[in-house]
Amino acid sequence: MVKIKLLDAHTIDKIAAGEVVERPASVVKELVENALDAGAKTVTVELKDAGKALIRVSDDGCGMAPDDAELAFERHATSKLACIEDLDSLRTLGFRGEALSSIGAVARVELLTRSAELDVGTMVSIDFGKLTSVKRAAREPGTSVYVRDLFHNVPARRKFMRGARSELANVSDIVAKTALAHPSVSFAFISDGKEMVRTRGDGDLLRAIADVIGKDRASEMLPASHSKSAMRLDGFVARPSVTRSSVQHQLFFVNGRPVSSAILAEAVEDGYRGLVMKERHPIVVLNLAVPPAAVDVNVHPTKREVRFGDELAIYEFVKVGIREALSKARLIPEPARRGEGSERPSHVTSLTPVEGMQAKLAISEDAAPKRREAGVIGEELPLPRDARAVGQFLDTYILIEHADGVFLLDQHAAHERVVFEALKSHDVSHARQSLLSPISIEVEPGRLARVKEFAPMLAELGFEMEPFGNRAVLVRAVPVVAGELESAERLHDLVDDLERVGKAKGIESRRDELLHRVACHAAIRAGERLTLERMERLIAEMRRLKVPYTCPHGRPVALAFSKGDLERMFGRAG
Repeated sequence: MVKIKLLDAHTIDKIAAGEVVERPASVVKELVENALDAGAKTVTVELKDAGKALIRVSDDGCGMAPDDAELAFERHATSKLACIEDLDSLRTLGFRGEALSSIGAVARVELLTRSAELDVGTMVSIDFGKLTSVKRAAREPGTSVYVRDLFHNVPARRKFMRGARSELANVSDIVAKTALAHPSVSFAFISDGKEMVRTRGDGDLLRAIADVIGKDRASEMLPASHSKSAMRLDGFVARPSVTRSSVQHQLFFVNGRPVSSAILAEAVEDGYRGLVMKERHPIVVLNLAVPPAAVDVNVHPTKREVRFGDELAIYEFVKVGIREALSKARLIPEPARRGEGSERPSHVTSLTPVEGMQAKLAISEDAAPKRREAGVIGEELPLPRDARAVGQFLDTYILIEHADGVFLLDQHAAHERVVFEALKSHDVSHARQSLLSPISIEVEPGRLARVKEFAPMLAELGFEMEPFGNRAVLVRAVPVVAGELESAERLHDLVDDLERVGKAKGIESRRDELLHRVACHAAIRAGERLTLERMERLIAEMRRLKVPYTCPHGRPVALAFSKGDLERMFGRAG
């Protein structure tokens, strides 16, 4: 029989560290939160080799006395709780007293600190959980923590750390979110000697958004301010015309703490419902202030997630706040200069949907086998040579007429398949087209790191993209088959989606996901008006495909209706 025994203190510390310290970004998060709780007005985060060699977090907060500096590395040592009742009224970011203890268990750590009341500071050195020295040292009031050789004593954890660019992106994300949660604090983020982010710390959230996310996006944000009883919502929401393909730019803070919350995300989506296209997501930066007792921040070891006592009330409150912000603004977008071929020519028919038509045109599962036998649904899309485009339906579906019936072709799904198949071919590495004028898009450091990470793959597909300073990407060329990407908005979306690509496992999976993302953003979009010539060209491109009946995501490309189908629908069949 296996005996139960107590683990030794060293092993216990390593297990506790695993709950709090997952990667360099975890270390940065814990140390920055400590700095803010210490009343810092200036916080500097510096990395070497994406944090694998060095993480340094410095602040001008209250600092510590010598005894407190040494005690801070003990487990559950904290200045933020005195008794269990204090958990119901927490107003600090950290409170468990595990950060320094956990970091010290898996790294070489030096803590240099000085309180304003003392003339000299204190240096505490910890070597993988062991106190090695405590001595006097010079420093201005505040605290600096140096973390070196992270996970050197835990090879399994170090082995599973991601590449430098991926880890850098994670740290950038932490700094960006924390800076937006605390616009009154000046943040600086430096990586290998290069300044990646610097905020002014003047309390102006919109200026902080410009510093972190970019001036272009900040200019499209609308103020949001809503209060009810003891709840208050403040921040900025983007105009409905400014959306992204992912929810990565929806940033939520609860009582100043960056959080992940499904209920807040749902409130945002419903607040914008009817104002943004499907599968598009608005940009928001919102801080929700609620009584501490109404929210539980202790549901996750790293406090990333929160739970509300009354989720329905929170959902309704945030949704109403967003609706109010949008209702006060003029949401009709300014007229933009249309690209060549985007105007509707006079000879293209504009079709009006008939009430109930969608239900009548739906193909039932029972009918599918018969249509498959007839060749309507199969390995090839049967487009007869007398087939011709006669117009668009809802600026989304191309109506194709032929002698025996009609096709409704989803223009986005069809073009997405065309681009995807072209990108998969082996000769696209040289099939690039230079832009007449390079496009510069402003991105935050985390996205810039992703661009660098996937630069070789992007180059193979025909992109010519390069970092431009510390905050922008310069695009000089795109694949010939992805000509629709010649816009800053679409390139922004593609850069955003590199985060999804980075989550795919294995080089082939990443390449395949990148092909899907490029094809999606390079394809003609739903709601885009096309010339008759462009419709015909798309039909010709579809004819050359071997498997043209679905888009790369599996959605159908076209629906077919024979002359007999239509006659039966309208009661003309005898």
